[in-house]
Amino acid sequence: MHSIDVKIMDNGQCQETLASKFQHAVTNYSPNTLCGYSNIDQCRVDYGSALACSDGSHYVLSGIYAWDTGCKQEGQIGGYVAPDVEWIESTLTKPIRELKKLEQRN
Repeated sequence: MHSIDVKIMDNGQCQETLASKFQHAVTNYSPNTLCGYSNIDQCRVDYGSALACSDGSHYVLSGIYAWDTGCKQEGQIGGYVAPDVEWIESTLTKPIRELKKLEQRN
């Protein structure tokens, strides 16, 4: 498993940067999105990866990696959407047998 340090951006700063530098890169931005940047290329991170933020003595799931402004670009921004905790909890409580049936339907 890979990990990178991500710095969370203020929403206003994120919107301003997207509008000025990456206006065509992101079409699904919403004010509920957490934006972050790193000194490491975020394209090395898989979509759907967790954004875990330190809350003192433990980590909290704060977002799911959903989009980025492009690989290896200076000032690259990654977007993290809120996790669907209800879906995660309901899926984790289902027996494997039931999950396999659901998977076969799709």
